[in-house]
Amino acid sequence: MPSTLKPPREQVSRDSVGIEYRAVTKSYGPVHALDEVSFSVEPGSFVSLVGPSGCGKSTLLLMTAGLVPTTTGSILIGGGTVNSPQTELGIAFQDATLLDWRDALGNVMLQIEARHMDRSRYEPAARTLLSQVGLDGFERAYPRQMSGGMRQRVSLCRALVHDPPLLLMDEPFGALDYLTRAQLMLDLHNLWYERSKTVLFVTHSVEEAVFLSNRVIIMTPRPGRIDRTIGIDLPTPRNLHVRRSAKFSGYVDEITAAFVEQGVLHESLGAPDADREGQKVDGRPT
Repeated sequence: MPSTLKPPREQVSRDSVGIEYRAVTKSYGPVHALDEVSFSVEPGSFVSLVGPSGCGKSTLLLMTAGLVPTTTGSILIGGGTVNSPQTELGIAFQDATLLDWRDALGNVMLQIEARHMDRSRYEPAARTLLSQVGLDGFERAYPRQMSGGMRQRVSLCRALVHDPPLLLMDEPFGALDYLTRAQLMLDLHNLWYERSKTVLFVTHSVEEAVFLSNRVIIMTPRPGRIDRTIGIDLPTPRNLHVRRSAKFSGYVDEITAAFVEQGVLHESLGAPDADREGQKVDGRPT
């Protein structure tokens, strides 16, 4: 399949929505968290926000959901201004926040019950989602019987079961081990590719952002501003082998270099000099 910066036109659902941020600022008393943030998210695209802790990434997601007001500026979803909690979207956080007394299917269906939607209509969709993320046969398992990765998969299904056009994700894989995280990256990528949702994804992992995204937006330390935007031109659908490519490594290096320029990352002063490697002084390696 040819490389593309966004899903092919036939892959973009007519129900997908875009997001537009217009000079958004946020202050908490004397703390200036975000400053003049302006960018857009195309319908059907996957955009990741990366930046140092405290730069306002999570705050931006909460404002997008209408759970926190902007101080100045505006956020538009599908052309409509966000000025109250948004119900036509899905949200996934780092903590799966499952109810211990509900099994996997019951936790997914909680979304439907809370919205007073027809359970009989959406239960097949819930079962399909659970199967797509590798939980076929675990519909009746309770959170205490599931691993952290399994619980996070249930959380992802819960965010998608009502078929929202927009998905907001705040470090949903941050607490997981490497192998589980890699598998969930694949699961999420496949769900996005097949279902053509618009996704805004917050992460501290540069590799995760490059693997999943059409675009990566790099933010500065607080007050958070947009440092630069990098389009990710890798083939879709993706598999883990893409991470071995020189192009993938180039994007990771480019984003990492941006954080070095910001002073967020500091080059080691004690790194060995390649020209001196192997030299000895008094019989000892230098």
